[in-house]
Amino acid sequence: MANLNEAIVRKDLMESLQEIPEETKKFMDDIQAVFKKRFPNSRCAVKFSNQLGGSIGIWFYLAKDESEVTNRIMLNDACRHIFICHDIDENGNLADKLSFDRIAGSGITRQIHKDDPDETYLAYSSIRVPYRKVTGTKEAVLKNFERYVDKLAQIALDNADDINNGIVNNLFDVRDKIASN
Repeated sequence: MANLNEAIVRKDLMESLQEIPEETKKFMDDIQAVFKKRFPNSRCAVKFSNQLGGSIGIWFYLAKDESEVTNRIMLNDACRHIFICHDIDENGNLADKLSFDRIAGSGITRQIHKDDPDETYLAYSSIRVPYRKVTGTKEAVLKNFERYVDKLAQIALDNADDINNGIVNNLFDVRDKIASN
């Protein structure tokens, strides 16, 4: 049953993707390119949806697919982030000003530091990556995502060993996911 529902949702997304204006398709491609520039070996999906109104969703994972996450569950990714924009009409036309919210993910999951008394009771810890809702033109939104992705990449590199030996369990090396700036 879940596979049938997933197939229906994918079919709806593909149909809606074909119907949206070229300007919106290009904007979505530009967003994906921002993530892929710094994280070429990770998963990033940008999709238009017309469920209760038009929206663009961005799903970013450090892993490239289910084979690189614990128990093959993408929710177990060390760096799962989801962003959403509702400033789009049901036909996929972009508003003059767009705003994106981060609705899931606040940072990067890492192993605990056993010498830190505040973490001894935890299974995992995390490194916060601040994000502020951005509102503005397409160009302003893209610039904001570029800064955010650069910050996310740098924090991941700075903490690669804690991420590799923690949540990633040596399924891949974080450094292999991140391209130099």
